[in-house]
Formats: sequence, C-alpha cells, structure tokens
Amino acid sequence: MFDRSMSDTVFGGGGFAHIGFRRSWALVGIALVSCGCTSLGPQYIEASRGSYLDVLALTDQEELLANLVRIRYAEAPVFMQVDGITASPTLSFQLEAEIDTGSPGDESTLKPRVTYEDKPTIVYTPLLGKEFSRELLVPLDPIVLLLLHENGWQLDELMRLLVSSVNGVRNHPDEAVQFNAIADAFGVLSQNSGLILGTGDRAAADTDRTMSFRLSSSAKASDAGRFLIAELGLDETADVYAVESGFRSEAPIAITMRPLYAIMSRLADMIDVPAEHHALATASEQHGGNQLDRLQLIRIQSSPARPADAVVSIRSRGVWFSIADSDLQSKRTLQTLRLLFNLQAQKGGGTAFQLSLPVR
Repeated sequence: MFDRSMSDTVFGGGGFAHIGFRRSWALVGIALVSCGCTSLGPQYIEASRGSYLDVLALTDQEELLANLVRIRYAEAPVFMQVDGITASPTLSFQLEAEIDTGSPGDESTLKPRVTYEDKPTIVYTPLLGKEFSRELLVPLDPIVLLLLHENGWQLDELMRLLVSSVNGVRNHPDEAVQFNAIADAFGVLSQNSGLILGTGDRAAADTDRTMSFRLSSSAKASDAGRFLIAELGLDETADVYAVESGFRSEAPIAITMRPLYAIMSRLADMIDVPAEHHALATASEQHGGNQLDRLQLIRIQSSPARPADAVVSIRSRGVWFSIADSDLQSKRTLQTLRLLFNLQAQKGGGTAFQLSLPVR
C-alpha cells in the first residue's frame, strides 16, 4: 500500500533511516497522506469475496445435512439464515521512533508498522414462528415441478421425491409399483420431448396460471403414452391436460404435492446410521425398505472418523455423517432441497428478532 519511492526515501531500502527528527516527521506525514489516497475497498473485495461465498455455500450444506440427521433421530430441525454481513476493514499506519540523544543532530531510528484489521458484523435470522412452521407443513405448489424440470431436473425423479399422489395413486409402499410405473412413463415421455410441461390461462378473465401437460400424437401412440392414458384415465383425443393441486377434481390430472418437512423426512430415512443407533433413529412408516432401496435419491454415510473425500460432513452423536464428493446424485438432491427451502420456507417473514454478532 505504500508508495515505493516515498517509502525508500523515508524508511530507506531496508525500512530504516537516520534523518533529522523534524524533517523525518514531515516526510512521514506526506507518506501517510499519499497512502491514504489509495482505496482499500477494491483490494478487500478481491481478497475476501470468494472466501465469504465459499463459507456461505459450505455452511448452507452443513445446515441441511445437520437437519436431516436431526429428523432421522426424531429431533426438530433448526434453521438460522445469514441475513447480512457488514465488513469493516481498517488499515492503520504507525511509526515507532527511537531517539539517539548521544548522536549529533538528534538523529532517530524510525520503524514503520502497518496494521490490518477486519471486524465484520454478521446478522443471523432464526427461522421460527407460526408462519415458518406453516410453510414447512403446507404442500408445495405443482408449479415447482415445472420450475425444476425446466432447469434440468428429471421429471420422474422429481415426482418420486415431491409428489404424494397422482389421480389418487399414492406414492406409498402399498402402491409403490403403480406409482413408480407412472413416474417412469412421465420421465420417458419428457426425455423424448413427447411430453411438455407448460402454463395456461384458467379463464379468459383470470390472470392466474395453472400447469398443464401437452402430449404429442407420437407420444400418445407410444407404449409409455398408452400406459399413462390408461392409468390416469385421460381423454385420448385431447392434446393438453390441465393439472390441479389436490385430490381428484374436474381437471384431467390431479397432483398432491408433499410438504417440505415430509420431503426432508423422506430423505432422512435414507441416512445410513450406525448399528448401535438403530434404537435411537426412527424411520417414517410411510416408506418401505424395498422402495427406498430402489429410489436412493441421496446417500448419507456414517463413519467414526471424518471422511477425506466428503463434499459436506457434520459430526453428531459421536459419529460423522457425510456425502461423498463423487456422489453426483446425492449432491444434486441436496441442491434440490436447498432450492425448495428457498422457495417455500424463506418466502415469508414470521421472525420477530435477529442476532447481530460483531466478530472480534
């Protein structure tokens, strides 16, 4: 941060100089003014922004993983979002003078000291209260299927994770075979572009939007198309099928979505807990073992030592729970859960207080 020519003049090439006492302080003043003209902001952003982003991304994943583990052990999830980071970088310049009274001309030795400090203030908002709890327990809107599918997620995987029932066929161990076959048919048709998700007007005077499925002629003639039409009782002559949320209604396709908490419980059931913890960990009665084996959307391993190859890991109950960096399916599922949480649980307020913690 020092101007090189000025620092050499004042402090010498080695950082020290023997000059007249009054003249030295005059030059020091000029040097400090020159340094003060240089802004610390750009260099600070370059040095710190990436670190803040990395830490925020990692702690977000750790929070999700920790809450899945809590649910697996029949504990309530706890969320704390970072609402703000106020950075306060400071750069101070000091000179220590050692006066040699025994030398002619009141010569002194000047020692420069540059001190850098960063004292950020971090604002946390605990997600609590009635509104937040409601968002955890209220079923998602079917439009979430469209949003995630349009951004690269496979429709059959989304249905298995997010959907509770389609036209009365439940995503439940008792009806797993039939539901999985329907989800597979949706997946095959969407991958072949025979099935397209979109939105349409409910009525000419209504600005609300509803989701619809469009089946091409070739899709309806395919094995997957014929199976889907028969299983869901669809009109073979129609091309567009409106989708509504809830149980069987006037719409051709009625989808019941899972709440966010149920989705987290679904994923928590897939955690591999140590054998000695089987009496402590619980699994949802709605998920059977055979179904979970086939639909392993996330793999969370447990181990006594922290694994070296984990993309995210947390320590709980004396063991480490982790997701391997090479497990793309699990990483993708965790990313989906983060997006769902941002869409559903963070869209409302409901918190009465914040925690502002200055870091010293």
